[in-house]
Amino acid sequence: MAKTNAIGWFDIYVNDMQRAVSFYESVLKQKLEKIGDPLTHIIRNAADHGIESPTERAALGKNRFAKVVLSAENREDRIVISVSDDGKGMDRDVILQKGIQKGLWNGPEKSSRSSGHGNFKTGVQRIF
Repeated sequence: MAKTNAIGWFDIYVNDMQRAVSFYESVLKQKLEKIGDPLTHIIRNAADHGIESPTERAALGKNRFAKVVLSAENREDRIVISVSDDGKGMDRDVILQKGIQKGLWNGPEKSSRSSGHGNFKTGVQRIF
C-alpha cells in the first residue's frame, strides 16, 4: 500500500511539473513574440546603418565580414538583451538631420548636438 501511495504522489508531482513547464513555455513564447519585431528592427539597423561595406571594412583593416552579437543576461528581476556590432556605428549628425526633417527634434541643433542634451534619444527611437 505504501508503495502504491508513493507512486501516486510521484505521478501528481510529475503532472504538476509538466503543467508548470508548459505554463512557463507559453509565457516565454508570448514574451518572445512581443520583442521579435523590435529586435529584428534593431539588428537590421546595425546592418543597414552601422556596418561598413566589405570594401570599406577591408580598407580599414577589418574582416570583410561584420559581426553582430545578440546577447541576453539576467539582472535582478529583468532580462537584459543587448545588440552590438563591430561596425563604424551610426552617424549622430545624420540621425539628427533626419530627426529635424521629420519634426522629431525639439532642441537647438548646435548646442544639443555638442552637449548631448535635449530630446535626441527620443528622436532616435522614433526615427528607427
